Amino acid sequence: MQEKLRKIGVAWLNFESQTKRFIPINTSQLSWRVHLLPYLDQLPLYEQFKLDEPWDSAHNRRLVARMPKVYADPGADPAAIAAGKTTFQVFTGEGTPFADPAKGPTFRGITDGTSNTIALAEMHPDDAVPWTKPEDRPFDADKPLDGVGNPRRPGGMFVVGLLDGSVRMVDPTIEPGTFKAMVTPAGGEMIPGP
Repeated sequence: MQEKLRKIGVAWLNFESQTKRFIPINTSQLSWRVHLLPYLDQLPLYEQFKLDEPWDSAHNRRLVARMPKVYADPGADPAAIAAGKTTFQVFTGEGTPFADPAKGPTFRGITDGTSNTIALAEMHPDDAVPWTKPEDRPFDADKPLDGVGNPRRPGGMFVVGLLDGSVRMVDPTIEPGTFKAMVTPAGGEMIPGP
């Protein structure tokens, strides 16, 4: 699981290196996960998508079943997550790095530091989404841990990827305020070490 998020993190950094922005989460009618494919050595799959059609068009819907393994959750119960769905999502909404889904964040806007700011997290299997769908987790500052984690993993630990490409395992008993601070990119909070 951690290795998959590391690969996604490196792909995010490579995208940023070329565009000077982190990948926007709603670049078109397809998810950021689709648009990251060229940076995950999945260019042939990316080229099969019709980028001017929605994720669930007759053509693009057929590609949902071709989800790359990097987006699959090996710790999830296959009966709990339908084929073509992923638990890897970013937080969206006010106070998150992706407050504006049409624009990716920049290094300059991450004043808390990329090593202190969550890019994406493992969500509860019940909240898995089709990997091609431009849908992610709306952030609730009053309930920052709502929907996060995998109860099947020992101790309920879950994995998050930070904007610097690093990965952390998070204990589900983390103080909600600390987790909230890890999601917000410019709150000025101090984050405890791993």
